[in-house]
Amino acid sequence: MRDLGLVAAGDEIWIANPIYAEAVSRELTCASQVDMLVKPARHIEDDGSLNADKLLEAFQAYCRGNSEHRLQHFQYRQAEPQLLLQAFLQRVLKGGAHLERECGLGFQLVDLLIPWPRPQGMQRIAIECKILRGGLQETLAKGLPHTAGYVDRSCPDAGHLVVFDRSEKPWGEKMFHRSEEFDGTPVEVRGM
Repeated sequence: MRDLGLVAAGDEIWIANPIYAEAVSRELTCASQVDMLVKPARHIEDDGSLNADKLLEAFQAYCRGNSEHRLQHFQYRQAEPQLLLQAFLQRVLKGGAHLERECGLGFQLVDLLIPWPRPQGMQRIAIECKILRGGLQETLAKGLPHTAGYVDRSCPDAGHLVVFDRSEKPWGEKMFHRSEEFDGTPVEVRGM
């Protein structure tokens, strides 16, 4: 990968430029998004804003009904849930906006950022993804500071933390939505 110039030289591994990052991410998610039936208009408010709560609620419902089948498309077990979320978001955002991804570890970036153009100015929605490890409180203790720190530094309109529970628990136990706060910064948390 380094010899081809796809991964930047150095100790840290990150995709060499934004074009390659987009191409790699789209290639990893294209098989899943081809037949997703998601209508972008359902998530857009009358003022042109993207309703991230409706969007992530729709993703929760989609996961509940389709994730076991969909996750079989991905070869990367640890990245499967985030790749499925990216495929879903790419399908919703098609033509309206693009999806910015953190493609390098250790840069204190949020996993996904949606810059959404609207008449009153650019809306920025930050989404951090975590796989549930240990208990929920342990996962939140890692995810909330990171998400809130990004929101504080970059001033997005909304900060969201998505917690993927890979256990065999019933979906009714995995799915939740609650509002949290870290150092005065609000973060919406969704479990699935």
